[in-house]
Amino acid sequence: MIQPIIAILGDFFPLPPQTDRGLYIHLDPDKAETYLNELPKADIVIVNVAPAQLADSLATINPVLKQDAILVDIYPLKQSSQAMILGRLPDWISYIGMSYPSAEHLILTPAPNTDLKAMEVLSALWQDVFARIEILPVESHDEVMFTTCLLPPLLQGAVQRFIRQDLEGDTRVIVENMVAASYANALNHAWLAPDFLIFERDKINTCLETYLGDLIALRKSIRRGDRAYLETILSSDDDKN
Repeated sequence: MIQPIIAILGDFFPLPPQTDRGLYIHLDPDKAETYLNELPKADIVIVNVAPAQLADSLATINPVLKQDAILVDIYPLKQSSQAMILGRLPDWISYIGMSYPSAEHLILTPAPNTDLKAMEVLSALWQDVFARIEILPVESHDEVMFTTCLLPPLLQGAVQRFIRQDLEGDTRVIVENMVAASYANALNHAWLAPDFLIFERDKINTCLETYLGDLIALRKSIRRGDRAYLETILSSDDDKN
């Protein structure tokens, strides 16, 4: 595919512009009269709407998609979105989940009936942007994304909120500036908005319960002065973890 037309339905897709690789069209999901005229031209459609809009958006765009179009979603946890999307897509549309847990990594999660040519097209489009492109099943993808992209900013935001309550004056300003700089990029992702966290609340709560047990064990080890346990926690040696 040469110079594909890539339509992005929803919030801005945070990747560097690649004018030599394709033409990007950003579409407002609330303006159907506009995007229904543009979507029939698109070779690739990236869906980045709020979970509450997903079903309605798919019902609206399905009739106008090109016969060989590739549909892409960038939701952080794919089990829920894939189940919703697969039940609403025509058979001739290739559907692939896509995530970018870091500036170096792109993860593709193809649906069971995805055309291999569609995978090659997406890989080729972004191979110059990401150092590594991984292909993962949905379950493995969700574990990676939760551990690397969802959990850290959630915990950091919660901890810093409590810390700031006890700070005043210049100290509070310095801490807030440092916190903002440390995870501003992560919080810019639309999928860290409350709507997405609520949409995935069952899975997130299950994972948080697991980590809560680990935090309780850490607290007990500190209280007991359990040096061996703390050395294991703090070690970067994988053989000790």
